[in-house]
Amino acid sequence: MKKVIVALLFLLATVASARAVNYVDGWGIFTDPLPDRSTWAAYYRSHARVELGPQQRLANGIAWRLHTDMSTALAFPRLTWMPNARSLRVANALLETAHGGALLDAHANERRLQEVNALRRKYGWAELSFGPAIVQTDIALTYASDRLVSVIDLGLVRSEGSFRTRIIRGLTFDLDRQTTTHVQACPLSDERYGKNWDLTKGNFQFVFGELLSICSESAYSDFIRLLRAHERRAAITAADSTDPHVTSCIDYLTGKERNISDDRQMVLYLTFDGLAVFNVDFWPENDEIICATRRSAINPIIIPYAELAPFMIEGPWRDELLALLPVSKH
Repeated sequence: MKKVIVALLFLLATVASARAVNYVDGWGIFTDPLPDRSTWAAYYRSHARVELGPQQRLANGIAWRLHTDMSTALAFPRLTWMPNARSLRVANALLETAHGGALLDAHANERRLQEVNALRRKYGWAELSFGPAIVQTDIALTYASDRLVSVIDLGLVRSEGSFRTRIIRGLTFDLDRQTTTHVQACPLSDERYGKNWDLTKGNFQFVFGELLSICSESAYSDFIRLLRAHERRAAITAADSTDPHVTSCIDYLTGKERNISDDRQMVLYLTFDGLAVFNVDFWPENDEIICATRRSAINPIIIPYAELAPFMIEGPWRDELLALLPVSKH
């Protein structure tokens, strides 16, 4: 009887994990809250064993490379050159902090899986076979200037069931304010941004740093209308693609309205060509999730900054991004 009860508890835990949240825009999805953010950089410095990737350059000449932790295989960008030395130091401090949070999350998830196996051994069950607790599938620095830096980080979190939670983490760093931001609920909202725990409803009006305020029904409807137009153009352009990251999701943008409905959850980040809108709602019928694990011609959708001007907040973010000329791919 005891074994039956424990088995039911495992089943319930797996189902709860699957239904709780299907992506991460921060850290700590399956685990208790991570330690205070002020400790993350120190954790990185004391735990990371780093391999440096080749140097890359953005369209404006700013140089960067990936730092990959050898124990977890999790990488995160660092700047290697930019005109403003102070901005470079601040950017790398913020990027190191984010990398530390990713390592903390990976180590916490590894301990969780080890605890599951310890309990399985106790009751004579076969142990789970797992490699890295978090498998990173895509990571890149997509924008950098003296004031703003943006990163996209994609991956999968292993769990004790067949369900694998996706990491879809878009982070933008304001170097003047030394802050990290992503899509958040509007200031007067009493709910967090996004879908609720059972994915039946949610709160979808949002703000994005000091750039966008989509906090009324009319503004949200106008934003979704603009996004749909760009999605359909992308789908037409990519219709003959053989890229599996495109073909596994192409039907969603050409004929399945549920994926371009108003109750959609988005991750935003900056590129030189425009705002990247990463759709987290891709769930093809064959349960493949390849389309949401790497950037492709169909996800994210890029909206030119000029078309976003009606939604923009007056200030330095708006001034900088509206002054850009499209110069690179996302």
